[in-house]
This record gives sequence, structure tokens and C-alpha cells, in this order.
Amino acid sequence: MGNEVEHNETGRRSAGPGARAKQRRAMWLGAAAGVVIVSAVLVGWSVADQILPGMAGVVALSAALDIAIAFGAAAVLTLVVWAVLRRRVRWFSLYLWVVSAGLILLSTRGAGTSATAWYLTVASAVVGASLVGAGAGMLLCRDTSRMPRRPIAVSAVGILVFCLPGSWLVAGGQPAPSADAVVAGVDGGAPGPLAVETAVYGSGTDRRAPYDSAGVDLRTEPVDASAIVSGWDDRRVRHWGFDADRFPLNAQVWYPVSDLPAPLVLIVHGNSSAATASEAGFGYLGRYLASHGFVVAALDENFLNTGPLDRSGGLGGVDHARGWLILEHLKVWQDWAGEPGHRLGSRVDMSRIGLAGHSRGGEAITTADELNAGAEAPGFAIRSLFALAPTEGLYEPQAVRSADTDYVVLQGAQDADVIGFGGLDQWARVAVGDGVAGLKGAVIVEGLNHAQFNSRWGSYDIGNGLPKHFIDTGRLVSAKQQQHIAAAWALATFRATLGDDPAARAALITALTAPRDADRPRSARRAITSGTTPAAEVTSAGDGEFQEVPLPLRGAPGAEIVHSVRWEAGDAAPTVTARFPGGVDLGVARLVFDAGSRLQPVDVRIRVTDTAGRTATLPAAVRVGGPLDTEYLRWEWMQPVAATQPLPQTYAVEVSPEVMHAAGVNPTAVSSVDLVFPADTAGSVLLGPIGLRPE
Repeated sequence: MGNEVEHNETGRRSAGPGARAKQRRAMWLGAAAGVVIVSAVLVGWSVADQILPGMAGVVALSAALDIAIAFGAAAVLTLVVWAVLRRRVRWFSLYLWVVSAGLILLSTRGAGTSATAWYLTVASAVVGASLVGAGAGMLLCRDTSRMPRRPIAVSAVGILVFCLPGSWLVAGGQPAPSADAVVAGVDGGAPGPLAVETAVYGSGTDRRAPYDSAGVDLRTEPVDASAIVSGWDDRRVRHWGFDADRFPLNAQVWYPVSDLPAPLVLIVHGNSSAATASEAGFGYLGRYLASHGFVVAALDENFLNTGPLDRSGGLGGVDHARGWLILEHLKVWQDWAGEPGHRLGSRVDMSRIGLAGHSRGGEAITTADELNAGAEAPGFAIRSLFALAPTEGLYEPQAVRSADTDYVVLQGAQDADVIGFGGLDQWARVAVGDGVAGLKGAVIVEGLNHAQFNSRWGSYDIGNGLPKHFIDTGRLVSAKQQQHIAAAWALATFRATLGDDPAARAALITALTAPRDADRPRSARRAITSGTTPAAEVTSAGDGEFQEVPLPLRGAPGAEIVHSVRWEAGDAAPTVTARFPGGVDLGVARLVFDAGSRLQPVDVRIRVTDTAGRTATLPAAVRVGGPLDTEYLRWEWMQPVAATQPLPQTYAVEVSPEVMHAAGVNPTAVSSVDLVFPADTAGSVLLGPIGLRPE
């Protein structure tokens, strides 16, 4: 074979044209094989994470269709290149086909929490696998006749490139902060004194345990949601066993062993895989509240959740249906309560109803509250809502508003799913005043995420396969601790709003108020209560910038309008004045204001002025805390949104009558209160409502 080996001018052996052609073929075949292997691993990992009981066939079919589409589209591209460049690129065309298919397939699998990190990972994986495969192909080529330095070098570079994303996953991150599970004297980890029993109600014809004939203790009639939900096709009928006109009313119940009628709390789960049985993930909360004297039902709305059946189009009207179903459950409880001696109905006080919801369930409870207030609605006595990381704006045609129901929202600062803190928009729309809701509160806590509120959702908020590992779970408190925190806030809320206990209500309001000396807050807390006298006018003086802006949340501007105060070092001290025309009695009230620094903590001085123009300055400043740490990915560059979030917190300041008397100020005729910011350093502060809260 004379063309296999040639001798160059120095007499050293070199590969001839035939050998070089074989090496090129081996190189492109190896590169293609490398891409096939890495694509198969990444796609298989993603698919495996989506397989749940009853869904394996649907997931496998969906993945097969994705693969067929990707290779079909890549074939078209390859044929175009082949037609343009002809046979000179025969083996390269094979590689191009495989790479194009791999890129199409991987880029459409879902980037999880960070498109930037995922596309860089895909690029590194494809380039690295190509180089490793090319080097391996050349090494395995039989015509390599001397020390294979070039193939080894190519493979080594490929390994380095391929392993780059791995360095992102094993490095980075911060330790989780500590978080308190004791709220308003309530320990979320300590069960109450009452024994708890359980029950299950439902159709009894469901294919899923425990709502089948063997599992239900009490049977309920299905309800017709066909006028609300669209897109419920034959595939869903075959999978679930019912059509949209026969939605089941299923729930798991926990109730205390007690002779006294107890408040009723319904819990609504959020949107995870339809096969997850998400209502069971709130068993911890149901048992805990029941041990403290509440009858609790966790509702099954899993058939409205997303899954592989949504590939060809999802359902319409789902988020309306989530709220509507809550009222249908309450109708069942109302009927049971009218039956003397009923196993469950005799245990509930239907004049004290609370709703709790997580994620889409957190929006569903506000939807139910609004539907309940309609002209033809049943008018159930829903007195309070407790939302865990609720979604916002999914219910159509307009945003939900509440005007006569207490509302408390708890959100995790490391939420990687509902990244915009949507519950704060709902919080802003809750009206508080005479004749309407008496309390609205908001809490955002560092170290809490989205998924761990539900014990069946795991620790990763979003993503399948590799992308979910961009999330830095090291920043999170344990799932158990997060659930204890949720339980503590839930019990504190329902005791205060359903228990007719003034002391519990006062304790909750105190818990919703920020400490006035925290340099580095681990949570943001806000509260507005009925009876609070808002300032009639808020103005500013001094240098700097003072304007009204939407509250800047991570995802988009929020629904709440706040004041933004900015100044530079050396400016005349910026002062914000809250006016109370005619004078108010500060001796029987506390000054309350919402503030949060965008930069470092800021010491704010309080100055009061009476109707005669006399002034007094409080001796101690209020330290307004800086922004929360809201980074949830392993590296800040991965974040699609800001890694910190400035949020106003509620500060309550008792103005001592002795201080005012010493300065000659009449505490019963205070006409204005000044917030005086320091002039020696630059600052930027967000200000919410300013008012006087009765003691």
C-alpha cells in the first residue's frame, strides 16, 4: 500500500493520504459518538426526573417525539450543507447532523432556573464531548504509527472543557442562615395538646388511593366544572377516569379529639406534577393545626396540575377552577354541619373559616374569597387567608382584590419559582380600614425556598436533570425547619384571626413588626391593621430625590406604590414629613412606618411637631435594615434577577410622652412627624405607609 506511509525530507515517517483520510473519518465518527453519548445522558437524566407513577409511558412517548423532531430538523440542515459542499464533507456532515440534533434537543428540554447557565453548559458539554470523542477516535485508528501526542492533547482539552460546568456545581454557594420557628409565642415544631384523628372523603370511584372505594370514609358527589375548564380531552378522561363535568371533591382531613366545635381550615396545594398527590404534602400542617384545635382538610386538585398530557395543549380556566372548587368543598362542609351527629360536620364551626394555600393554591384562596363575595355566591364566613409563596396574576380577567378578609403571606427569599414575590402584590391590594379587613401581614424569610413548604416536592424549586442543580440548596434551611416555620406562622395567623383572642392578635401584629436595631435583617416583616390613622400628606425637604415609584420587586415592578428617597453624602439632611391636620394624640398610639434601605442600614431620627409648632426629637434612632439576600443559584452570574431585594419593613415606634413634655410638646396635638435621614453618607430608602397605630 504505497500511499499509506510517506517519508518527509528528514526521512521521518508520516501518514500518507489514505491514512490521513482514515484518521479524519475516525476523528469525526468519534466526535459524533461523543455528542450522542453526552446528549443521551443529559436527555435521559431530564426524562428520568419526570417519570412518576402512571406517567412513564406518556413521558417516554413525549421524549421519543422530541428526539424524532430534533433529528428530523437536523437532517434538513445537514442535507442543505451537503448539497452546498458536496462529498468533501462526508464525515463532517454526519457530525453536523448529530450535533445539530443534540443542540436542538438539549436547548428545548428546559433551562430550569438559568438560561445563561444551561446554554453555557450545553455548549461546554457538546464542545468537550466532541473533542474527547475526536481524540479517542484518532487514538483507536489503527494507522496511528507513533506517539499519539495530538490525539491525547485534543482529548485532554476536551476533558477540561467538558468538566467546566462541573466546577460551577461543586463550587460556589453560601451556608444557610438560621431561621426561627417560634412566632408570636408559637413553636412550629411542638404539637399541640389535643389528640388528632384522620379521615378521607371523596368520590369513592377514583383510580387513585386513598380516594378509591377502599380508602374513603365519607363519599361526596362530583361537581360539574365543564363551564369553567376547557381542553379536558379524551386522553385526560382515560387517564383520570372522569370528565370535566364530574370533578371529584376529594380531601384528607385531620381533626382534634374534642367536644367543642372548632374553626375550619382548608389547605390548597400548588402546581407540581399531576402524579405527585400534592395535598398529602401538607399532612404536617394539617396534623399540627388539628393538635391545636382546628379541623383541617387538605384538598385534592392534582387533576388540574400540569404534566406530560399538556404537551399538545394545556387546560383553560384552571386557575378559576382552583378557587371555585374550594367553595364546592365548603358547600359539602355546610351540608355536613347541618346533620346532627355527623362524624365531621358536628365538629366544625362554620362561622370561623380560614383558607391556606401554597403557590397556585395561594392565589386560589384569594380567588375563592372574591368568588365568595359575589352577588349569587354562598357567602361563607371566610375570615382569614394564609398564603405560602402564592402566584400572582394567573386568575383572569383581572387581579383579585380582598376587602373584608384578613390576609397574611409567607414567602421564601430563596424562592426560585415564584421569583417576583407575587404575594406582595396581593398584599398591596388588600384593603384595611374601618368595616373591612382588620389585618394584613407579609413575611419574607431568608433560607426558605418554594418547594420545601410541601413535604412531597423535594428541595429543588424548578428544573429536571442537570439544570435543577444550578440551585444552591446549601443556602436553604432544612425542609423540616422550613415546615416548622410555616406551621408557626399559620397557627399564629389562625389563632389571631379565627380564635377571637385579642392577645393572640396583638402577638401576631408584634411578630409582623421589624426589630428597630437590626443591621442585617434575615427577614422582612410588614403589617397594617384597622384603626391605624394614615398620614394625610407625605412631603420631603432637603437635598436629594423624592418620588413615588412602584415597589421594585425581582421579577417586575410591584403593584404597591412607595416613596423612593435618594441622597448623596454632604447633601442637606433629607427629611420626610408625615402630616396629621388638626393634630392627633400620640400618647395613645405608636408611630408606624414602612422603610427599607437599598444600600447599607440607615439610622433614622424621629422628630415630632405639635399644632403650636413646638418640636421634640427622640433620643434613639431607628435603624432601617438593608436588603435581603435573595440569591438562590450557585453563582450570582447565573441569576436572571437581582441577588438582593430591598423591601420596606414595618417599624413601630413608641414616642414617650415624657420626652415630648420635656421639650414642651403637647402629645395630644401632634400635627406632623419627621423622618430625618443622615447627611454624612449617601443613601437610598424605600418608604411605605406612615401612620399612627392605636395601642
